[in-house]
Amino acid sequence: MSSDLVISCDRVGKAFQLYMRRNDQLKQAIFGHWKQFYHQHWVLRDISFKVRRGERIGIIGRNGAGKTTLLQIPLRHHLADAWQRASQWAGGADSRTWRGVRP
Repeated sequence: MSSDLVISCDRVGKAFQLYMRRNDQLKQAIFGHWKQFYHQHWVLRDISFKVRRGERIGIIGRNGAGKTTLLQIPLRHHLADAWQRASQWAGGADSRTWRGVRP
């Protein structure tokens, strides 16, 4: 049953931009339309899983394997939804006037 589905991730991926030199990030901001000054480093690629109500999961792996990153992806989506609901509840307040959990 999909009604007891708590978390569903389908083909999730996350890549970071690695800059080789100190000024490359500034160069990317200015000239990034024409040239790429970073290397993409994929920490997660095509990860899929489902968690149903009452189930427990364990994520194991070596240091730097992306365990924390994997947990942050659905959490950020959840926090973004919670922030939107909370800001609507606060009368449309933005981050300067309402202090709460921000994604």
